[in-house]
Amino acid sequence: MTTTAFQVPFTGVIGDPFPFATVSLAASTGASPGPGVARLSATSMCPAFTPGANCTTYTSATVVRWLNLSTGAAGTVTVPSGSFGVPGKEPVVDVPTGSGHVTATVLGESSATIVPGLGYFFVP
Repeated sequence: MTTTAFQVPFTGVIGDPFPFATVSLAASTGASPGPGVARLSATSMCPAFTPGANCTTYTSATVVRWLNLSTGAAGTVTVPSGSFGVPGKEPVVDVPTGSGHVTATVLGESSATIVPGLGYFFVP
């Protein structure tokens, strides 16, 4: 399995636990979840103006718009809010992107976006 951190984290008005937060995402591809599928996960949420300070494993829901540059397939998914280590509450979603080079834009589900997140990864 290969995990690629999104190159630009999403920053927006979240409200709880931070008024302005940066949410980092990653894409896992390969043997698990399987060929042609990317597993998107939120990996942390931190205060926007003090990166790395008081980060939490809880993350707010984010909307990801993706485009497979190799095939032209596109879609929108929501990575749910949740916490790592809590079964059934982990912030992950499997996305059938198809094989190829994929780019993704990340926006807040219900917050004002300050800086959209961006990611680029390969799905075998």
